[in-house]
Amino acid sequence: MWLLEKKSVQRRIYLLFSIIGVFVAVSFIHILLFHHASAFINAFHIDYTFDYIPSHPWLFTGLYLIATIVSLLISSFKKMWLFGIVNLASYLFTKIFFHGHVVSIWCFFGAISSIIVLLIILELNVSTEKKKRFSHKINLKSKLIKYDKSTLIFSKLNLQIK
Repeated sequence: MWLLEKKSVQRRIYLLFSIIGVFVAVSFIHILLFHHASAFINAFHIDYTFDYIPSHPWLFTGLYLIATIVSLLISSFKKMWLFGIVNLASYLFTKIFFHGHVVSIWCFFGAISSIIVLLIILELNVSTEKKKRFSHKINLKSKLIKYDKSTLIFSKLNLQIK
């Protein structure tokens, strides 16, 4: 997101979201590496257990949601905003109906909502190609105009010399 945004103010905001995301990722990696984690299948979902209980679990959840959902909701790209809404809705649905299995079920919804990411990438590629073709046409026209002007100048010079 930080690389996609054109406005410097939004880029600074996304830098903050990136820092939050890196902090959360490093914290989770630390938990996975230095605390016992296990996963097992339980009634159509995966249960994850850890021997680590954070002192403020709501803080990690909040920071994770800020980095993964809020950053999408403030994007200047409309489809990113849609992706953020879908992620927020799927998180709330999972939290309400599958309270004890948020990680597993929300990852399932994440896989489905990644179709939106594919659509965004395809749209960005198409608009980039259109811009390239349009700028190429402009360059060709400006070269033709320059050529025509120089031809006129040369023909005038030729007329004047004769």
